[in-house]
Order: sequence, then structure tokens, then C-alpha cells
Amino acid sequence: MGVISVARATLPLALFGRSGIGTLLGRLTVPQNLAFAASPLLFAAMIEHVGRDWALIASAAIQIVAVAAMLALLRLLARG
Repeated sequence: MGVISVARATLPLALFGRSGIGTLLGRLTVPQNLAFAASPLLFAAMIEHVGRDWALIASAAIQIVAVAAMLALLRLLARG
């Protein structure tokens, strides 16, 4: 969690500048914290309804989408 904590604090500052960084960090943190809080419950419900194997497949698919989004963001940043 150490690298994530540092990146979460410094990446928005590097991307968007110092103006309004507190508000921006608050807007970024709330959805993330909600997702962290809801994910165990949702994953348990998904295991209950579709089974362990399909829940893991869905989890892997979500991870692949997240990696693809990160790579797309890196490409956008490299252009500008």
C-alpha cells in the first residue's frame, strides 16, 4: 500500500497542478473508498449467485479493463 499511497497523493498534483488540489483529492478519494467498502460484499454476492469460477473470471476481466484504461491514460499523457 505504500506506493499506492504516494501515487494517490502525488499523481493528481503532477497532472492537474496545485490549484484546488484538496478538492480534487477529495473527489477522487470518495469513489475509491466507496468501492473499497462495497467490493467484499459485492464479490461475496457474486460468488453466491454465479459460483466461484465465474466470479474469478469476472474479477480477472475487470482487472484487464483496468490495465487497458491505465495504458490508454499513459498514451494520452505521452502525447501531451
